[in-house]
Amino acid sequence: PVELPGKGTRVQAGYVGHLYKGKAMELIAKLAPACTWADFHVVGGMDDDIRYWQNKCREVRNIRFHGHVPHQEVSRYIAAFDVVLLPLGKVVAPCGSGSNDIASWTSPLKVFEYMAAGKPIVSSDLPVLRDVLRHDHNALLCPFDDVDAWLSALQVVRKDRELRERLGKTACREFMEHYTWEKRAQRVLAPI
Repeated sequence: PVELPGKGTRVQAGYVGHLYKGKAMELIAKLAPACTWADFHVVGGMDDDIRYWQNKCREVRNIRFHGHVPHQEVSRYIAAFDVVLLPLGKVVAPCGSGSNDIASWTSPLKVFEYMAAGKPIVSSDLPVLRDVLRHDHNALLCPFDDVDAWLSALQVVRKDRELRERLGKTACREFMEHYTWEKRAQRVLAPI
């Protein structure tokens, strides 16, 4: 894993992905100041988006922008986090598309990377994500725009080690049973 300052004394919460509208930063920018006991790590994003959010969050001391990381290195960051975040909004802007919203059909691969790593996941409660994630089973689900719900979920994850371990193990087990490329290919090729 990547070495993170504060690891072991502060909760290390991580997000991996783009910073387009509705992807994460609107929530993280509000959540981080309320979680003075945690560090928020943002891995990814285009240079312009990173600069925008760094400027907007310049007073927030517990957000660290790691910038673009080659995909083969992403798992090292995920392994270093104590909890992983999947804050998708009800409206998600795409990159390079004529569409204005991809939230109702997006399928972020990061959910499967998070599950494979066996990390506790705190995610937006959206129908498209409920196909894979279930509240208090393999993740904690919160309304995207309810900062208090996200704060409560992170506090629960922070204080309840058994819950953290159960969520992470369940997510990893379900990934291995249902969502590896091999398992998905078997389902596609199975006789009808």
